[in-house]
Amino acid sequence: MLPTAVTIERRSGGGKVLTGYAAVFYKPGIPGTQYQLNRGIVERIRPGAFDKALRERQDTICCWNHDADYPLGRVSSGTCRLSVDSVGLKYSCDLPQYPFPPGLVELLERRDVSGSSFQFVMGDDQWEEDGSSIVRWVNEIALLIDVGPVTTPAYAASTATIAGSPPIRAAVPAVGSDAVAVRLRMLAIDEERERDRDAVAKRLRQLGL
Repeated sequence: MLPTAVTIERRSGGGKVLTGYAAVFYKPGIPGTQYQLNRGIVERIRPGAFDKALRERQDTICCWNHDADYPLGRVSSGTCRLSVDSVGLKYSCDLPQYPFPPGLVELLERRDVSGSSFQFVMGDDQWEEDGSSIVRWVNEIALLIDVGPVTTPAYAASTATIAGSPPIRAAVPAVGSDAVAVRLRMLAIDEERERDRDAVAKRLRQLGL
């Protein structure tokens, strides 16, 4: 089953908790569970794609519109929690008292913002034909960079909502917490993105697109 429509829950004296599905696994016949890369080319996520990121407890950031300058929470501090179920990748984030943008809570309550997304480095993918479409299957995510609410989600079936009572939080140890190692990893992200884009462009040329 897929996530239900966005709902807002408020409880007196409780902080704000942002929850949503940053990514959804492909469900046949439901367009919102695939991403249109180009005309006739779609991206679909397989169950298990996020297992590596969760197993390694990668220090994923929760932020608004993929902007790391405005973090809402992160895995290493325990303010962002990630899990996977039959629907997809779910996140729960304890919002700071003054989240960015200042009107984010209102935007979510008014449903001006109702979707989420994720940013990643590809670990393993697979291309195949499915009828009139070419499918890029995401089999494994090597690095899960961020999750969070976005103005325009890639996967239409993703969600973002606010609950009024924060769950009990347990701090999660950071992976690769050494400052130099973390910095080197982040510097490598742009290189990985370029290689990934080049691989996609090469494949499209091979297909005559």
